[in-house]
Parts: sequence; structure tokens; C-alpha cells
Amino acid sequence: MVLAQRGDRQVAARLFSRIPKSGLYRVIVLDAILDPGRPISDRTLAELNAALPDATVVRHGVSEIAVSAMLRLEGGVTTTWILKSVDAWQSAVRECERSLQGDQGDTNSPKTPKSQEHVH
Repeated sequence: MVLAQRGDRQVAARLFSRIPKSGLYRVIVLDAILDPGRPISDRTLAELNAALPDATVVRHGVSEIAVSAMLRLEGGVTTTWILKSVDAWQSAVRECERSLQGDQGDTNSPKTPKSQEHVH
């Protein structure tokens, strides 16, 4: 696991499915823990998940949420693909932050983030 913090944002990269006799892994899960400072409704979570195709948003504790993405490192993965995937996840995290900041007063009516369609 690799942990980092950028401003108030906690980030983790978890490595899974190690290839025997090597330092390689088949899966990386990227997580950003966000604290909007209030509980998030089920509706808000569903709307965020619908609007963020490159990430999954789940509750993490009482008022925090996790914005996660899974990268499968199989079948001809290139450095460029990994960098684009990490960039797409970071964009989803920023969109989620903007959406939650724009919705300070109402936990049931989030500002739906604008996202780009990504085809892999």
C-alpha cells in the first residue's frame, strides 16, 4: 500500500494479486478519502456514481466518502494507459469535490458533476 496526502485529501494506492516470484501485481486500487463535513445521502451517492464513469463513490465512515478506481494490469497495459487511467480517476475526484462544495446546504440535491465520456 502507498499512502499520501495532498492538502486535506488522503490518497491510497493498494496493490492486489501479486504475480508469484516477481514484484509485479495484477490490480491497483486507487482511493481518495474526502470529507464533505456532513453525512451524504443515498441519493447523492447514487447521482455521483452515475455522473463519474471512471470512479466509484462509497461511504467511508460517518461523513467521509471514498472515491475509488480499479486498474487491471493485464493484457498489454502500457505506461501511457496507466497514466491516462490515473488522470481520469484524479479528474473524477476533483469533480466529486466540486459537486460536494457546490452543494453545501442540501444533502439531497447534489450539483451533478460534468464528466467526459471515456472509452477503454
